[in-house]
Order: sequence, then C-alpha cells, then structure tokens
Amino acid sequence: MRKHPRQFLIPALLFTGVCSLTANTLCVNKAGTTGCSTTIGAAVAAASAGDTIIVEGGTYKEVVTIGKSLRLLSMNPENTVIDATGLANGVYVDGVDNPGLADVMVSGFTIKNANAEGILVSKASTVVLSNNRVVSNNVGVFSAKGCPSPGARFGTCGDGIRLLGADHCVVANSFVSHNAGGISITDGPALAHHNVVIGNVVEDNDYDGGINLVSANSGPQGYGVSQNTISRNTVSKNGYPEPSGPGSAAGIGIYGEVYGSSQVLNNVVIGNKMTDNDGGILMETQTTHPYGNVLAGNSLFAHDVNTGDGVISIASPVDVSATVIGNEIAIEMPVGGGGGTVEAHFNSFPAKVPGYTAYPNGDIGVLNYNDGGGVLDATENWWGCPGGPTKCSSALAIRGGTVPFTPWLTAPPPAPLTGASVP
Repeated sequence: MRKHPRQFLIPALLFTGVCSLTANTLCVNKAGTTGCSTTIGAAVAAASAGDTIIVEGGTYKEVVTIGKSLRLLSMNPENTVIDATGLANGVYVDGVDNPGLADVMVSGFTIKNANAEGILVSKASTVVLSNNRVVSNNVGVFSAKGCPSPGARFGTCGDGIRLLGADHCVVANSFVSHNAGGISITDGPALAHHNVVIGNVVEDNDYDGGINLVSANSGPQGYGVSQNTISRNTVSKNGYPEPSGPGSAAGIGIYGEVYGSSQVLNNVVIGNKMTDNDGGILMETQTTHPYGNVLAGNSLFAHDVNTGDGVISIASPVDVSATVIGNEIAIEMPVGGGGGTVEAHFNSFPAKVPGYTAYPNGDIGVLNYNDGGGVLDATENWWGCPGGPTKCSSALAIRGGTVPFTPWLTAPPPAPLTGASVP
C-alpha cells in the first residue's frame, strides 16, 4: 500500500476561533463502547461548535456532512476508512446551508468510492484537510452519478477533493489518486480565494488531471478564482495520453470559462515536482481574462507534449498576462492567444530529451504562436549552453507574436524550489 506522505504541522492559530473552555472530545468506534458513537455522522450531530471528534479504526459507510466548526480526526488513515459507495460524497463541509461556516479540520482518513467528490468543501472558510488518502472517487464520471458525460469541463465535475467557492482553506500532505480528477479549486457559490494546496502527492487521476484552478461560474456575479497557492506538490501520471483519452488534461490546470465576467487572477504555482502528465501546466481560458498568475520554480519533465499541450502551455483568445520564472522545463513552452505579455525569465531549457518528439517540428524551448500579436518576453533564460537559443540544442520558434530573447543566461540558474532536477 502506498505510504502516506510525511506530516505537516498545521498552525494551531487556524483554530483559535473554535476552541473554548467548554469544548468537548467525542469518540467513534464500530462497537459503540466507552460511550462512543457507532457512526461518524451521529458524533457530528451530537457535537457542539468547537468540539473534537476522534474516530477509531474501521470502515464507516456513510456521508459525513459537517455544518459546524469542529475537528474530525483519526490516528491512522490506513485503517480508518469512509466508504461512500453509492453515495455522492465521503465528506461534505456544507457552508451553503450553514452560512459563515469556518474553522473545520478533517485529518487522517481514507475516503473512497464516492459517486462525485471524495471531499467537498462548499462556501466555507478556514477549512484544513490534511493527512488524508482520497482514492477511487468520482466513480460515476461517465454517468448521472457523477460528471454528466465525457467532455464535461475539467475541474467542474467532482474530483477527489474539491474546494467550491471556499476561501482561506488548506489541503496538505494528502495522497490523492485514481479519482476522475485530483484536487480542484472552483468558484460557483462564491469567489474561491486565498486557498493553499501544499505537500500533496497527486497521481493517476485520469479524466480530469491533477490539480485544477477553474473559474466556471455561470451567474452574472463573475466570482472568479484568485490568490490561491499551489506549492511543493508531487504531481505525476495525471490525464489520459491522447488519442486514447476523451481530451487533454494537465498535471496542473488553470482554466477560465466563457460565463459572466469571471476572472482567474494572481494565483501562484510554485515549487511543484511534475512528471509524466498529459501536459505539464496548462493555462487555458475562453473570454475570461487571466491576469497576474505566477508559475515559478517548478520542475517539469516527460509530459505528453506530442499532443501540443506543452510542458507549460498558455492559450487564451483574450489578453493574457503571466509570469513564468525559474522553472526547469523539458521540451517546450508554447504560448498563444489574443495579445498581452507573458514574462518568462530564469527558466532552464535542457538538451533534447531522448524518446520525445517536441511540438512542433522538434522545437525545444519556447514557442510563441500568438496570432493576436502578443509578446512572450523570453530574456534571461538558460538554453542549455552559453551560446543562447541559436547555438544550443534548445531552440526558439516564433509564429505571429514577438519573442525577445536577448540577453540570455550564460550559466544555469539555481535549481527549482522543489530541489528536484529533471533527468
């Protein structure tokens, strides 16, 4: 069985709002001994705001709906299981029916077999999800049980963990695998902002990709997804390799839909180690304007770039601005869209990678196919040798846009923040 990632210390200050002199500790075990509840749901119903619930090992076949501030903990996620077979979710943190819900912690569980999300947090604040194993959820991805059909928009149809219109939440140190998708942050009932996804292992989530930030709100409010941080995750083998799959996904996706005036603003993707995904980091929007997003210090290698997704790919029919800095990139970074400027500096483009045919025509490095006349500022990058893109095995291609690349680095930049190095 896959070993659980090392634990992160979650600051106790996040929970000062739920602690009180009268807070109690409740317990759950399958036998109902020592005054414990036999189901998690019964303990949640009996708890008051600020209480802690300790769940002993066993398999609990239920949806755990949380509508109050509390801590739900187990000591061992390997043997404390929430099995949501035939149910919508494993854990639902419900801030829609409980306005102002905040200060919830769920830690130490295996959550599996839900028809939709394993864990769903909707319109709640300061929720911490840590040290969980979220596996084999969204089992109804191609039916009415979960996602409505193949072709549903990435990041909007379930996934292992979903933060929906949530803010100031943390998803930390969890193992998220074999769901339709991994972890998603989406708007909808509210702006999704100031969330942190850190230190997780996200792998083998086929349909929907690994970690997604999605503005998909269809209302006139135009909520958006902003100021979220995706940091120091290990993201691998997510998405279907085309042409066998229903469509492109990515290790990390930043998506904007066509509705209202939703925005994808000022998000940071930093220090992630990414290998063997169907595309590396993909920023793709329709009429949503993606401004101020930063992709920094990531290590990306061996993604399915033959499909045209690229290792870092930015595509938008409207003006786009982004900063791509200090990444270690194998193969290419295509940028295209309707104008705007992408700043790409201090990235390292290594030599040609055996066994990979880059997109297009063997290009390694940066490609600007921006028909809108946008600018890809590719100055101060390392191209694999001191001679720059015209002398090194890395290359630079321009189609429609502008790509200044002088001056370039004459020595490699520091390794990415992951500490990892592409082979």
